Amino acid sequence: MLDAMDSGIGMVVEALEQSGKLDNTLIFFLSDNGGVYPEAWMTYATWASNAPFRRGKVALTEGGIHVPFIVHWPAGLPSGATFDGLTSALDIAATSAAVSGADVSDGLLDGENLVPYLSGESDGSPHEALFWRFAEADYIWAVRTPDAKYLRQMLPGVGRSFFDMGSDPYEAYNIVDENPERQAELARLWNAWNAENLTNVWMRAEEYQERRQQFFDELHEESVRKALERKPYLIE
Repeated sequence: MLDAMDSGIGMVVEALEQSGKLDNTLIFFLSDNGGVYPEAWMTYATWASNAPFRRGKVALTEGGIHVPFIVHWPAGLPSGATFDGLTSALDIAATSAAVSGADVSDGLLDGENLVPYLSGESDGSPHEALFWRFAEADYIWAVRTPDAKYLRQMLPGVGRSFFDMGSDPYEAYNIVDENPERQAELARLWNAWNAENLTNVWMRAEEYQERRQQFFDELHEESVRKALERKPYLIE
């Protein structure tokens, strides 16, 4: 898969080079989540490492949500720079729209334009906080600011946790309830964000498949019942 990804990206980059458009093309490269780790639901998955972050895919610890995020645009951004602010995949659409001059005055984009931050024009973080929740499961949530993180997820060694991300970026020391004021502030941010969310209407793939199979089973049972009730017809 690494080879296939490298080959596919290489084809795009080569085409941009040949057309003379590479330097002025905004390219984003990122992962959707951390790699699968043996302690997760794939116990045989030993090919990925999220070190030095804890855990990986499906986890709300940094190993699951802190991923590579590379922006390449030689004509518009300085090269070789590292940005430490909070960013999200949601920022890709907002950044692309801003660069292209698209009208986003309706305010429907959740992301932020990253260009001022990546260019050094703006200081700080594009987001005051980032948030996670799992459908309507009120026992799985997380809120992350540049300096702290508050989460709850029933995984070994996780549970309800609070981390000082400044002094403990790899989440080695759970200090939940040791600083009630900071904890309450993160809870306030999460509640304010979640107050505007709608109940999730999309089911997981296996739930759709289960409902579809149930429909066909019921349809088959109905057809069998009608067939048994129907008397054989006679011809003359």
